[in-house]
Amino acid sequence: MPIKFITKESKLQTDNFRFVVPNDISDRDLLFKMYGKGLNAPNEYFGDNWDAFNDCLLGLQWIKTREVDIIHNDLPQLNQNHLTTYIEILSDASTKWADNETLMLAETFKDFVPHTLNVYFPTDCEHQVRKILEKEKGK
Repeated sequence: MPIKFITKESKLQTDNFRFVVPNDISDRDLLFKMYGKGLNAPNEYFGDNWDAFNDCLLGLQWIKTREVDIIHNDLPQLNQNHLTTYIEILSDASTKWADNETLMLAETFKDFVPHTLNVYFPTDCEHQVRKILEKEKGK
């Protein structure tokens, strides 16, 4: 599973580009807005629907640092359908960035920066996150 779990007390000491997802996100539009700001997206745009959000996570060309950390201190307070979609997209994006075919694009396109997308949730959310991903995998 590409999503990682850490204790809330963990202090990730890296030089990676870092976005800490605010705890009080309670709707999808606010989530997109916070990502636009937090990841310094061009014009602070990070989608206005789930497909666009996914595309933005698979772009990241404006971030010149190879490693990108998305850190959650809690699960966003989204409704269950949106939370499921959100976690699925994060998992898929981090998996695709780690794919060998994606990494080979850097050899073909000199301007392409193959990112490593590290997604962290606290260990006390692990059961919920795994349950969502296993349920979606079983469909």
